[in-house]
Amino acid sequence: MEAALEKTVDVESMELIVAEKIDTVSVFQGDGMGALIDGIKRLVDVFVPDATTDQGRKDIISLAYKVSQSKTLIVAKGDAVTADWKAKTKVVNGNIKIAKTRLDALRDKTRQPVTDWEAEEEEKKAVEVEKKKVIIQSRADELLKYGKPMPFMELAVLDDEEYDTLLFDVKEDFKAEEEHKAEEEAAFQKEKARLAKIADEQDVERKRLADVARHAKEARIAEEAILSCAARCFSRTILSFSSCSLAMASRCFRSTSCSSAIYAKRTFSF
Repeated sequence: MEAALEKTVDVESMELIVAEKIDTVSVFQGDGMGALIDGIKRLVDVFVPDATTDQGRKDIISLAYKVSQSKTLIVAKGDAVTADWKAKTKVVNGNIKIAKTRLDALRDKTRQPVTDWEAEEEEKKAVEVEKKKVIIQSRADELLKYGKPMPFMELAVLDDEEYDTLLFDVKEDFKAEEEHKAEEEAAFQKEKARLAKIADEQDVERKRLADVARHAKEARIAEEAILSCAARCFSRTILSFSSCSLAMASRCFRSTSCSSAIYAKRTFSF
């Protein structure tokens, strides 16, 4: 049966696909591609290959080539459809671009009054924001002046009444702290003055004691000198008693201005 069937197939005259009969719409846009390929497969399946003979091998190669030609034809048809679609798509895209450009411009022109109003509002808001920043910064500087640093964002959420209350409390705390510091400073200065006075008094006392010691030393030195001189003078005077009467010696002592004599007079009560 197969041998008889093989004899009825003429590979050379076989047409797997006819270009004019391809419905491009069905094949490339619907489900016709599967049916087309199935038809080619049915024709190929009728052929019984025989690779043992020269003619059989030639028929196999010829049939395979016809399958390849069918593929090339289908691809070419698809490319043609695609090229047509691309050309149409290009036209469509150009018109879309025109529509977008012109209608966007018309939309913007139509909306321009509102756009201008929004821009003015944004500018007003920006001005208000800058004013708010200046106010908040001035508040931060004011609080810092009273020793109360605060983050910018914390001040930003305070309304005027809350800030006034905060500033009042900060001022009161600052005033109390300054009064406390003033009291401490006054106490410190008072103690400093007291210690300075004590130091001055001690210095005066040291100077007085130094003067007393100096005078005592000078007096001692003078007294030692007088005693030394008086001793020498007294020795000479005693020796002179042997040639002089006691009365004369007494008169001599009373009349002399020598410090030794004066000392002797005080000692012996002449």
